[in-house]
Amino acid sequence: MSSTTTTTPSIMSSSLFTPRFVPHRLVWKNDDDVCYECIDRNSYASVIVRLRKFETSNVELYKANIAKAEKEAIKHECIANLTEIIIDDANKISITVSENPRGITFIKYVETYGSAKEFPAALQQILTNISDLFQILNSTGKDFCAIPLQHLIIATNDGKIESMKVRRPFLSALTKRSLLAPYNRYSNCNPSFVDITSIAFYALTQKNFFEFENVEEALNILEPLQRTIIFEILISTNFEEVSNCIQRMKSSDTEIVNQYDCDEISETSSFGICDDDEEEDKQFDEGVSSDSDYDIVNHSKSTKDDDDDEVRTAIGKEDVDEILTAIDKDEFETQTAIEDDETQTAVEDDEDEIRTAIDESDEKNTN
Repeated sequence: MSSTTTTTPSIMSSSLFTPRFVPHRLVWKNDDDVCYECIDRNSYASVIVRLRKFETSNVELYKANIAKAEKEAIKHECIANLTEIIIDDANKISITVSENPRGITFIKYVETYGSAKEFPAALQQILTNISDLFQILNSTGKDFCAIPLQHLIIATNDGKIESMKVRRPFLSALTKRSLLAPYNRYSNCNPSFVDITSIAFYALTQKNFFEFENVEEALNILEPLQRTIIFEILISTNFEEVSNCIQRMKSSDTEIVNQYDCDEISETSSFGICDDDEEEDKQFDEGVSSDSDYDIVNHSKSTKDDDDDEVRTAIGKEDVDEILTAIDKDEFETQTAIEDDETQTAVEDDEDEIRTAIDESDEKNTN
């Protein structure tokens, strides 16, 4: 007796994705959840596109909630804008398109401008913006699953910050990150303040805060004044305390220590936020919100077609771990959005280059 094997089509084969988008850089990749920087054939712009498989017993309810989410999408100057959410009914794939911010990564920004006299004021601005952003998100039931430094994008003009944005796929419902790696290592700390600490720490040291075994070891490489302020940010109990710490930072407190001896954050390890040996421990158990502003996904097996619990946020209980660990299979899959040239976070403005990428894709499709 012969048996037949059913092959599930690749999520990238969605008929609504392939004709319109040309992927040119990987953000993350799973069987049922992939995220790429792409060229949008309609606008010739570089965008972030996330494709996810979803399950639901009521597609119309799902689409209604998607439409509600798109209409009520949170907007903030420090979050990349949501462009649109496309539903592939036939294959049950949601395609979420968001802005790909132009600029350089925070890592490259520190490397380039860390010794400039304007850097202390710029760092204060960055930390203040991130703190304000977290405060607004938390007050509305939103959060980030993490802020990988490679996905915090800074746009500059003559060395001055014009804008800063976090790539949108990391936006989620309010999480319980304090119980999960790497945040569970700082059990008495607000995860938002841990992220702010990691940003400030990298700005001062060009080292990944999460790669240190404990807080004491990390703080020991800082100068005394730096050590005091960073520690006070970490253990703050409210956003007012964080703001006061940031405002106390002066030029002498923001000079990079050991600038020429520091190792860069690995671009291929958990988006630079966790140690490799913690990969199996990451299970983000996030809150559920039926009106999340981003790529609503069903994770339940409810038998009620009109059950709001069928609608989940973009990053659910079982898939944040996949996002953070999926790009660990081979050299290609371990690439994050940052390739050899970290200063290039989107395709250059040269229209010919964009058209060439599309022409090459068309040629492959016709062969």
